Amino acid sequence: MVERSLGVRETPGSIPGSPNSSRIAILYAYGPSGHSSSAAALQEELRASAPGIDVRLLDLSAQLHPWLGPLLSGAYLELIRRTPKLWDTLYDNQTVAQALSEFRDILSLPHRRKLRAWIEEVRPDAVVCTHALPCATLAIEKEQGLLSIPLVGVLTDFGVHAYWLSPRVERYLVPDEPVRAEMARRGIDPARARVTGIPISPRFASRPEPALARRRLGLKPGLPTVLVAGGTRGLGPLRDIVACLVRRFPKPQIVAVCGGDPELRRALRAKYAKRARVKVLGFTGDMPACLSAADILVGKAGGVTASEAAACGVPMVIFRPLPGQEERNSATLVSKGMARRVEDQEELVAALRELFARPKKLADMKAAAAALGRPDSAAAASREILSVLDRAPSP
Repeated sequence: MVERSLGVRETPGSIPGSPNSSRIAILYAYGPSGHSSSAAALQEELRASAPGIDVRLLDLSAQLHPWLGPLLSGAYLELIRRTPKLWDTLYDNQTVAQALSEFRDILSLPHRRKLRAWIEEVRPDAVVCTHALPCATLAIEKEQGLLSIPLVGVLTDFGVHAYWLSPRVERYLVPDEPVRAEMARRGIDPARARVTGIPISPRFASRPEPALARRRLGLKPGLPTVLVAGGTRGLGPLRDIVACLVRRFPKPQIVAVCGGDPELRRALRAKYAKRARVKVLGFTGDMPACLSAADILVGKAGGVTASEAAACGVPMVIFRPLPGQEERNSATLVSKGMARRVEDQEELVAALRELFARPKKLADMKAAAAALGRPDSAAAASREILSVLDRAPSP
């Protein structure tokens, strides 16, 4: 066990043995997920904008506790499936968070020691967290004097829950001004929270034009196009949604992104092999093209998914959001005018029929999405991270 303080730098922005460069560690948990996508986007942008920076990623669950990630992920999905109201209550409950804080040293012990050893080996100049678990864990290390380097928390949803909040976090990067205001109400100094948007791949800033994107995907240029996506893990009733759209909408093209669910991808490809207007993709690195080609996105209300859609000016029809963060994301997106929320297939059909029959309404939602979009969010977040190192590049 390391007893001395970790992360003490010889000089600002330096690493022992490498005086002209800095090292940044970006931590997340439970990939693939929106948290891991934002971490990868930050790594990509930092490497491009500051080539001297060494950027390391760490999946807290997969790399430190390979058994823990699948266990917690399965427990989370089972909890929201069986008792969604209970999860919604636990998700952002200050009383529960305060109760847990009394036991947090014990609860965090299994991964604190391994994380501490990893940081001692990597010796970063700053740590960036796109998930609340590693952020809270390292905040404890700072409280106990075991970590002295800057800690940055990056929120990947349009809301903040109690488990994020700590006076030991030097900088918070948040999606929008309402989240910054909410953090201030909860006791976080507004000067420590900066609005950057949720970090998404820098490729969204140079996404293809819709016509080019449709050609790339083998779609016809003049037909309306619906993108159906379930996030990185292909969650939600994608199979039923695609079947409903094929049955009830004979004209629109359908692009189904199955995420990390190869069984779903194989089943859909087999079922719609003879339907040219249905394109089935697995986990894809070309979401900028998929979204640029789409008129509407039907799917989850994940913060990263919504941010990617907004960056491309694509409105959403959110199908039955999950309790907790998706509920809050959904409320924000609907209030901004870029999304509709539906609870079942009949509501989905009604919403899509209305939007396709009213081009002005669809255009208004596209404009609302574009107004919310931040295609340069990774660049904005990277500038804030570099400023923590006193290495912000000249604009």
